[in-house]
Amino acid sequence: MVFLFILTGILFCPKNLSNELFLWIYTAFLLRVFCDKTLGTTAKTVQRTNCFGGLMKITTITSNRDFQRVYHRGKSLVSPCLVTYAIKTKNNNLRIGITTSKKVGKAVKRNHSRRLIRAAFANIRPDMSASYDIIFVARTRTAYCKSYEVEKFMRQHLTQLGVIH
Repeated sequence: MVFLFILTGILFCPKNLSNELFLWIYTAFLLRVFCDKTLGTTAKTVQRTNCFGGLMKITTITSNRDFQRVYHRGKSLVSPCLVTYAIKTKNNNLRIGITTSKKVGKAVKRNHSRRLIRAAFANIRPDMSASYDIIFVARTRTAYCKSYEVEKFMRQHLTQLGVIH
């Protein structure tokens, strides 16, 4: 079926494009259309869903009020690469927030630190229980730590806080 679409694409190739370039563009377009129809959604929406592993929906903490509640009422643990705050909630979903201040560095370092924390969390998430609000605060050393170090500290923190069984 895909071969038939590609064949029809070559027949309708514009004269100013080479056949190979048009073939690449056309197949990318067809794959995009095919994926959108089978998934029932666009690729951007699929990338933005916060499901790690698809087992449990994880939402992000966005409101200042929720951050302040976790900071003031939650328990915290500190390591050289990471600070973790956690509080148990009544609803049955896991929410995370990642904070990086300007002390960490400029935008590239802050984004790198957030990516490290997200990657470590994605590896740990299958072992976690729901109904927690967790905030991870990046420290200045986070950008210079390896991902396995961040994951090790995160696992220690979450085990001590009772999030991981």
